[in-house]
Amino acid sequence: MKNFLLLISVFAFGFVKACEPKPVPFKKNIIYAEGLSFGNYYSLNYERIFCQKENYFLSWRAGGSILPRMGKIDYTIPAGAFINFGRSKHHLQFGMQFTFESYYRQGITFHSMAIDASFAPYPFDPRVNSIGALLNTGYRYQKPGGRITVQANLAAGFYQQFTIGHYFGIGANAGIGYCFGKTKTEEQK
Repeated sequence: MKNFLLLISVFAFGFVKACEPKPVPFKKNIIYAEGLSFGNYYSLNYERIFCQKENYFLSWRAGGSILPRMGKIDYTIPAGAFINFGRSKHHLQFGMQFTFESYYRQGITFHSMAIDASFAPYPFDPRVNSIGALLNTGYRYQKPGGRITVQANLAAGFYQQFTIGHYFGIGANAGIGYCFGKTKTEEQK
């Protein structure tokens, strides 16, 4: 009877252990392009997955974009940290991102010329610098060990423009990336 219970226990333990989900190995390095970006119209980014667990993984990313416009150069530098929930290829993504933007704003403004509030227009071309803090949520498709990742995000954020003031913004983006490097499983071999 003891041998029978021991055999059943070993079998049950082995069955439970075999049914446990395995950690999902993702390639750690990703280079991707975003369109409809949170800064300019695009950005090129590098992402590094630094913590992989059974149900989630953590990553940080940084990138930039340069956009020649009206004889001037606008640029954006986004950086942030993200957590992705999911066991296989479909993931729910949440993150916090900071974005520094510098661009030229062209137009006409009015300047008070006298006490009677008569206004005279004058052209201006100031560089506007701002920093934004954004909360992101979205969807990410990435196969374990796969080379391609696709994502779409929505973000809400607060921007502080250093010369004009602050504002609240909502944005969206979509991106496609190439994954490279070794997975955690490949590193252990």
